[in-house]
Amino acid sequence: MQNQRTIHIQTLTVAVCRAQDTARALEETLARNLAKAERENATVYLQRILPGGELPPVAGALLVKPIAPHLDASGEGLFTSVIPDNR
Repeated sequence: MQNQRTIHIQTLTVAVCRAQDTARALEETLARNLAKAERENATVYLQRILPGGELPPVAGALLVKPIAPHLDASGEGLFTSVIPDNR
C-alpha cells in the first residue's frame, strides 16, 4: 500500500511539473506576442488621421461609359424576343 502511494505521489509530481512547464511556455509566448503587438502599434500607425472637417471633398468619377440604346420603338415586334407569344 505504501509503495502504491509513493508511485501515485511521484506520478502527480511529474504531472504538476509538466503543467508548470506548459504554463511557463504559454506565459512566455503571450509576453512575446504582446511585446510584438505593442511594437507594431507604436511604429506602424504613425500616419496622422485627419478629422472629418479637414478631409478634402470627394470628387465625382465617371465609372462607366454612357451609350445610347439601339431600340426602335416604332415597330410592333420590339419585345418579341423576350415576351412569349400570347396567341
